[in-house]
Amino acid sequence: MARTTNWDEAFLKQRAADARATALARQTDADWEQAQLQIKREMSDVRGGFARCPDKRCRRARRCLPAACLACFDMLRVRLPDAVEQELTEDIYAEMQQARRDAVAEEAECEM
Repeated sequence: MARTTNWDEAFLKQRAADARATALARQTDADWEQAQLQIKREMSDVRGGFARCPDKRCRRARRCLPAACLACFDMLRVRLPDAVEQELTEDIYAEMQQARRDAVAEEAECEM
């Protein structure tokens, strides 16, 4: 039987690159959404939204719980200007990315 020694290396590399790009896009979208939620929770905490929240876990904790709900924020009927919300979201997103970068760098130092 003949041995196969040729393959489409460029295709396989492109496919791997596409998979990495798709995974990065998903992670980026998830991180951005998390940053937007964080802004809403912090604003709710500052404005006392938890006091009127229908979820007693938020009222008991005296803050909008990340795993529970965003009803605290929704009840406030207070909105940030789009430019301010965008800037705050970018700041939180940057902090998340820096923390992730620092964790990777710390991991690399530990492996050495």
